[in-house]
Amino acid sequence: MSSKVAVLGLDGLPYSFLREDFAGSELKNLQALFKQGTFKRIDSVLPTVSSVAWATFATGVGPGEHGIYGFVELNKTTSDLTIPLSGDVRAKTVWQKLSELGKRAIVINVPLTYPPPEINGVLISGFLAPTLEQAVWPVSILPQLQRLNYKIDSDAAKMRQGHENDFRLDLEQTLKARFEAAFYLLKNESWDYFQLHVMGTDRINHFFWSDRDQDNSRGLFFRDYYRLLDKYVGRFMENLKDGAELICLSDHGFCSAKKEVQLNRLLEQHVPSAAYSLIPGRIYLNDRSRLDQIKELLMSLRDPDGGAAVIKAVYSKADLYHGQALDQAPDLIARPNKGYDLKAAPEAAEVFLGPAVDGMHTFDDAFFYTRLPAGGRVTNLADIHDIIIRVLGGH
Repeated sequence: MSSKVAVLGLDGLPYSFLREDFAGSELKNLQALFKQGTFKRIDSVLPTVSSVAWATFATGVGPGEHGIYGFVELNKTTSDLTIPLSGDVRAKTVWQKLSELGKRAIVINVPLTYPPPEINGVLISGFLAPTLEQAVWPVSILPQLQRLNYKIDSDAAKMRQGHENDFRLDLEQTLKARFEAAFYLLKNESWDYFQLHVMGTDRINHFFWSDRDQDNSRGLFFRDYYRLLDKYVGRFMENLKDGAELICLSDHGFCSAKKEVQLNRLLEQHVPSAAYSLIPGRIYLNDRSRLDQIKELLMSLRDPDGGAAVIKAVYSKADLYHGQALDQAPDLIARPNKGYDLKAAPEAAEVFLGPAVDGMHTFDDAFFYTRLPAGGRVTNLADIHDIIIRVLGGH
């Protein structure tokens, strides 16, 4: 790595939203930035889950090599369900590789970084950390974070419990403290690699996406939040060291959710005991002879209201993955058409239910930006897999 590199992750922020849906006058700093260098649409990863996508970004390899397939994993040997943590990532992250080279990294709030690994620099874990005290390496940075009222994540339970005003305030306070911590570290710590992750964009999109262009209270709040984000992005760029390369990206796109689709209920109805699902769209086979039947079942699934196809494609694990962690991959992966949120509640009474959230992830329509001009190392860059390798030149 010949120069300093800063990465700004804006979780779940779609390319189309930045390019088309939200007027340039609303996001002045981002729009001005994107006029320099390379700004393009990229794909995410399957399954389209933040932990999977950011592990892919950080390691430069896919799930078949880094071993993360979702927020909850199935151990095929024991049939136990576990929540993967930082130590479960089977490939080295960019901050671990740079630490081994004697370079200093600062990493803030990136998913799948709890417990915080002991790197050459500073690491503040993302949302799986139960407390701030347990999220910080080295612990000497903790008092400063406490003075800034730093929060690991906004509490989405407030929204689900009907406390919308509390959730709105929580989103704004978390965003403010996240960036203030970044500004402090940019000013007071030496670094070669700096990665700041904003999770609030994903949180607000899940609950306010359909109101984004409405003149109601939710729509106004949505736009105010993004204006606040844009203001902080402007300050972030001002605080970068001279000559630092900048990467800005999201891990997936977003769309309005039409319906939840409960795949375990579907499998129970049509192929009892032959397979079961974990979110989103991961199918594990108990009876491999039923694989083709289950593929056909998924591809033939139609929305009872209008008959639209629910599933865009079904892949076997060999279609998508290779590497040391292939043994733990789901046997089938279903990619939904936009609006159909694939779920796996074992107690679901029906296959089709109303959506529990307003917006859902999409495989396409993530974005990528670098100050590097089009061509060269970013030629033909199409997805999140090899950004780090392309931009850092192999380190």
